Amino acid sequence: MIPIINHEGHDLIISEKSSLLEQQQQHGHIYNKYIKFIDSVLCKTIHNPIITSLIILISISLIQSFQISQLITTTSNQSFVFIDDYIFDIISNLINILFIIRFQYFIRFPLICEIILFITQNIICLNLLFNNNFNILSLLNWNSIDSIFFTSLKIFLIIQIIFPYIILIINIFDYKHSEGSIHSFLSDCNNNYLPIFISHSFLFINYNFPLILLSSNHPLFTCLKSNLIFIFKIASFSFKFYIIYKFILYEIIMILFNKININDYSVFYKPQREAITEKEQQQVSTTTTNSFEKWSNHLMITTCSIITLIDLLFITISLYLTTSGKI
Repeated sequence: MIPIINHEGHDLIISEKSSLLEQQQQHGHIYNKYIKFIDSVLCKTIHNPIITSLIILISISLIQSFQISQLITTTSNQSFVFIDDYIFDIISNLINILFIIRFQYFIRFPLICEIILFITQNIICLNLLFNNNFNILSLLNWNSIDSIFFTSLKIFLIIQIIFPYIILIINIFDYKHSEGSIHSFLSDCNNNYLPIFISHSFLFINYNFPLILLSSNHPLFTCLKSNLIFIFKIASFSFKFYIIYKFILYEIIMILFNKININDYSVFYKPQREAITEKEQQQVSTTTTNSFEKWSNHLMITTCSIITLIDLLFITISLYLTTSGKI
């Protein structure tokens, strides 16, 4: 067996890769097509995370620069800093970071973290179901929405929340007859709840920037800044769609092949062969795909962290202006 060194410096045994490919062939090529479409088309082309992250960083930097400039020059506009928008935006980015760490870096959480995550998610889910003040539907203006649509959406959200509980009950019975650990059981349960929060987090994205439109009265600049907000909004949605598709890939591979920590999903749809020479081993360890995944993950974490810091800055500004009596 000839070891192949990947970009993280860990040894991958060719026999293991061959075993993975044998499992792949047993499940048929239809799954390969799905994996290829999600990975190659959706993740690397339509929702390319490097391009999306750069667009988000550039647009939010320009937007918030205009807003800070307006705050400094005109004290009467300080009341337009809405602290709730930034709090929800922080929650949205924390959810992004959780998904990236869990399903793109494949970091296994300690048991205590899984327990805390499990309890937290259940508390939030129960509030989403029974607390009208906490329900995400309360964020929407239902006065202009048809009651049939409201009822349908309400039913959809209820089903989305109830399904993980059904799966939880099934997993409890399976766990009693399996040799799995409580750690794995909680990890699987948490993975079933997480899609609820990533789907809700689309409404948490902050694209309410009233100060940017006040910084210039010229129609051309107003139009450009409005388009800048629109670009930021679309890029933020694309960013989240990429995270969702990576989660779907993770689940597909885990269910079909019982494998996790697959940094390169192209192994399921591109022809593979064993590396024979040391030179070929080095070439395999620095493939473009692995580099793409590595830098994409780093850039996405950096993007979420920078936006969170900007949100905290505006929250601090708002609290300072409020406590100092300037608002």
